[in-house]
Amino acid sequence: MCLAHARPLKRQKSCEMKGSMPFFFNPSQCLDFHGKETLEASEYVISTIPPQTNDKGSFDQVLKHHRGDLEKSESLRRVLLFSSTSVYGENDGNFVDENSVPNCVSKLGINRLKSEEDWLSLKTSGSVHIFRLGAIYGPKRSALSTLLSKRGDLYGCGAHDDMNYVSRIHVDDISQICVLSLKAPNVPELLNIVDEQPATRNEVYTYAAELLNFP
Repeated sequence: MCLAHARPLKRQKSCEMKGSMPFFFNPSQCLDFHGKETLEASEYVISTIPPQTNDKGSFDQVLKHHRGDLEKSESLRRVLLFSSTSVYGENDGNFVDENSVPNCVSKLGINRLKSEEDWLSLKTSGSVHIFRLGAIYGPKRSALSTLLSKRGDLYGCGAHDDMNYVSRIHVDDISQICVLSLKAPNVPELLNIVDEQPATRNEVYTYAAELLNFP
């Protein structure tokens, strides 16, 4: 079962046509009875929902409503949580890997790290694995599409002076890695899902501009 925010009806119909059974997940309430039954009976659970914040701090929406359902499930074999490489924070230009100690200073990174800790504390019949994703790109979500929408304006893309190194990952690669990790006999508790080709935003957009023949 893949837990994600509710999508437009058109997207849900597309899932149904591909053989998936979508359930509405509303951050303010739990799944309906059928959804909870399906969750408890699932062998694999993938959570793509980021943590949220309120006046009391950050919290994971799925665990807030369904920690008990996940912990009492006898079917669960493996849980995948999508997190972010933002948990590593600022490292003075040094590259990081799974052995690096998180040094997050942004609220986004801090909340992600707390969410990871909450998921790893689950007492389930299955194993929990954290996938820290790099910057995601894909159809209609790339340097090429952004440049086209900005008519080649690097300043408009915010890329002219961004010199922070970031690794990226295509959405199709994420899907393939998920499928392979569910089939694999052994999966590390923590994996960085990135292309291992870190580059600055400036470098990526400059190269994209060359491909599109923008001056």
